[in-house]
Amino acid sequence: MQVDTSHVCASIFSDDFRYAARFYDTAVLVGPSGDMLLKYRRIDPQWHDQISNSKLYREGTECPAVDTPIGRFSFAICGDLFNDTVAEQVREQHPSYLLMPFARSFDSGLSDQTRWETEERQVYIERVQKMAITTLMVNSMGEKDFDGGSFGGAMAIHANGRVTHSLDLGMPGIIVAAI
Repeated sequence: MQVDTSHVCASIFSDDFRYAARFYDTAVLVGPSGDMLLKYRRIDPQWHDQISNSKLYREGTECPAVDTPIGRFSFAICGDLFNDTVAEQVREQHPSYLLMPFARSFDSGLSDQTRWETEERQVYIERVQKMAITTLMVNSMGEKDFDGGSFGGAMAIHANGRVTHSLDLGMPGIIVAAI
């Protein structure tokens, strides 16, 4: 008998209205049974501009992890990867895998593959290598008027910094990586 080990990761803009209106940049991991296994609220405050209402736009405070039959998972969202405090909290969880949804765009709104490869991709790779955690990244694809024109692209980066799988910018698709 084969056991279903399919998991789904999604990045969402979530709210918490138990006390007052509060919005979070959030990621969730859903297991094969449909249960939410892990919820993470982005810690790095760079997801909104500095003049945003801090009572409305909020950040999380912790980096939880969850054990699954395929490994231990933790999250970082976008700029969390470059925040040393967040990176240390993630490392303390000893995850097998780091899931990292992000929304990156260039000011031009264009998905410039050459610029990505020569100027920025290596910065992400080096950060993963420094953290020493295999990281699965996916960048949203958006519209310039909606989210600045996020240009897509996905990468699976081994803890040693080797890119094992990737999609070109602007290319819709799914990476299937044995982990």
